Amino acid sequence: MLGTLNALSSPSNGNKGVGQPPSESPPVDSRDAAMNPVSEIALRRFIKSECSPDGLPLLIETIFERSDLTDTIRCLSKDDAQAFIDAADETLGRFDLPSRTRANCLRQLYKTCGHHKLIPRSLEVFICYDRDGGPEYSGGYADVYKRQHCGKEIAVKVIRTCSKSDLRKVFAMFCKEFVTWKTLQHPHVLPLIGVNTSGAHFVMVSEWMNNGNINEFVKENPDKNRLKLLGGVAKGLIYVHKQRMIHGDLKGANILIDQTGNALLADFGFLTIISNTASLFHSSSHAQGGTVRWMSPELLNPQQFGLDASSPTVPSDCYALGMVIYETISGKPPFHKDQLDWAVMLKVLNGELPDRGVEFTDGLWTILERCWTPRAGERPGVGDVLRCLDTYSNLSVPSSPGMDIVWKSCPVPDPGRHVGRSSGRRILSPSWPGSRDRGPRTDFR
Repeated sequence: MLGTLNALSSPSNGNKGVGQPPSESPPVDSRDAAMNPVSEIALRRFIKSECSPDGLPLLIETIFERSDLTDTIRCLSKDDAQAFIDAADETLGRFDLPSRTRANCLRQLYKTCGHHKLIPRSLEVFICYDRDGGPEYSGGYADVYKRQHCGKEIAVKVIRTCSKSDLRKVFAMFCKEFVTWKTLQHPHVLPLIGVNTSGAHFVMVSEWMNNGNINEFVKENPDKNRLKLLGGVAKGLIYVHKQRMIHGDLKGANILIDQTGNALLADFGFLTIISNTASLFHSSSHAQGGTVRWMSPELLNPQQFGLDASSPTVPSDCYALGMVIYETISGKPPFHKDQLDWAVMLKVLNGELPDRGVEFTDGLWTILERCWTPRAGERPGVGDVLRCLDTYSNLSVPSSPGMDIVWKSCPVPDPGRHVGRSSGRRILSPSWPGSRDRGPRTDFR
């Protein structure tokens, strides 16, 4: 394992941090660090950067492989906890860690942030902004303002909490989500610039996207290949899942388009926190922050599926991805004829599907039906959906209903029992339904 940590022995010049010992500190005998019970000595040396480059690989491995590390960290003072958080954050950002060590480091960073209600200093931003002129966007529990910072346009997302004491509670709950979002680096994931809790409001800052969200973008650019855009969404979601994370609030409004026309995932994991603590927030939307239409049935009523509680999962993200595909292709939100969320909930729990428009061929609708199956374990992986989207991406999706769809090549799923293709209650099938689409036979399961 240590062979993959060679990068640790060459810290960047001019940056005093985890990898650079102060000049007055003697080299650390890494064997001493490994032999101490819980290794408080090793932990202190890690926090204070009192370790030679040669001893750092074993020191890091020693610290983050200890099962009793969490108990030790819980006893740290606030200052030491902040130092540990900053050191772990820098370690993750600068060094190519083995996957197991990286996962352990992330896990301890999450736990420490949550327990001590602290975040890495690298996430703190201090921005003076006014709220004149009103927000550019208003969501279920936040307002988004467009502002300038360091010569760049930024999005300032202000969470509407009820009181100052609620602000502290919200900050504690969101600590893990901030760290999670910060560690994500992918062409289809919106980077988080930082957060600000020094004022009367809770603020998240990210780069401003002039093209808006995916729904706005395809409306303004009807000739864009929507399936390629959706392929980018799937790629971002696959990356998030590979990091052992769940998005939890996937919908068109949370998918932004950058200057080059790439789709970026935003707003990670906030739905669960807001849904479970709705009394702390000022809401301007329906239940669940208006996301009911994208939520899988097991999230809406876990008891119906033999679950004690609802929590977002990889299959529930896949269900939501199907709804995102639906709204992007059709230009309409799921169950758009139903204005009330409770009516949508009843339909979803009753096994009904959104209306199928002429934009959807048999093959594409088959993919969506598979994403929407009530049995979470029978939904395809996001990678399977991506392969389907890539295959269908040479399809010209009409900008308005009634236009002919041009097929160049289309795969045919394996035949199976019929699944209802119209809106209404469907007949569940354990296998792919038959399709009349032309092209080579392909098994997407």
